[in-house]
Amino acid sequence: MVHFSRLAGVDIAPDDSAIRLTNGAEIQFMGEQHTLAACNGNAYVSEYAWADKPANMFKVAKGISAHKNCRFTAYTSPSPSDEAYALWSSEKPDNQQRLSAYSALQQGSTILNLPDIEAEFSKEDFNMLFSAIWPQENSEVAK
Repeated sequence: MVHFSRLAGVDIAPDDSAIRLTNGAEIQFMGEQHTLAACNGNAYVSEYAWADKPANMFKVAKGISAHKNCRFTAYTSPSPSDEAYALWSSEKPDNQQRLSAYSALQQGSTILNLPDIEAEFSKEDFNMLFSAIWPQENSEVAK
């Protein structure tokens, strides 16, 4: 993160827990162990499906973004985690979006070579990592 931020012209000390932007906004990177009782603002939870306790991450982030002028945003790639799938599938359908490698290509992306990628992964792993299909969805269809 420190290296990438320097490429963007922002210096971050390796021990900084917050980045203050020129407009006064502050970005904090928090792990699952933080309680964040005094924090509020927009909350963005990335790759929650790969966390040990995704429901806890949601609870903390929704607490941070509880003010009516704040936003809660979560995004992830599918994973084998049943807890994460339960969180994702409990959202209202109009709050869910899927972006697969195929839809990225349809929208003009030229950075993927899908035949090469498909050759490297099992069908199940490809579906999960590049087609935005949760493994649990196949189980639900079989029921």
